[in-house]
Amino acid sequence: MGKSGFTIFEVLLVAMIIAIITAIAVPMLVRSKIPANEVSAQQTLKAISAAQILYRRYNPEYGTVEQLLDDQYLFEENLRTTGLKSGYLFQVTVDGTNTWYAEARPESYQKTGVMTFYIDETLILRACDLLTSEYRDRVEAYQWDAAD
Repeated sequence: MGKSGFTIFEVLLVAMIIAIITAIAVPMLVRSKIPANEVSAQQTLKAISAAQILYRRYNPEYGTVEQLLDDQYLFEENLRTTGLKSGYLFQVTVDGTNTWYAEARPESYQKTGVMTFYIDETLILRACDLLTSEYRDRVEAYQWDAAD
């Protein structure tokens, strides 16, 4: 009568196959979230621009994130606390009474996103693949391609 069960070689072979499959699948899974994060960033910037239009209609200037949230023109509460949503960091700047701009950049380049997005009072959503974590100025952003 023979012994039943698996040899150590068979167990190690199965473990190696599982490790190889995992090594291939996990990076692909991480990269598959990038397009969803980028769409979320674009939609959030469009929501910010709609909130700015409504806020300016009833106020003499554009609003900061805090003002937009407090007056319920914007409902992305995590923008107040961390500035982070779906792997993107958001920054909204109000320059005086007639101008504002917002930018979304990946929290971790090529892990949470690739494209950096920019929108301002012109309501043109712009996109650029930046390799830096630094925010760009308005003049440079106007040279980016429109994302729509």
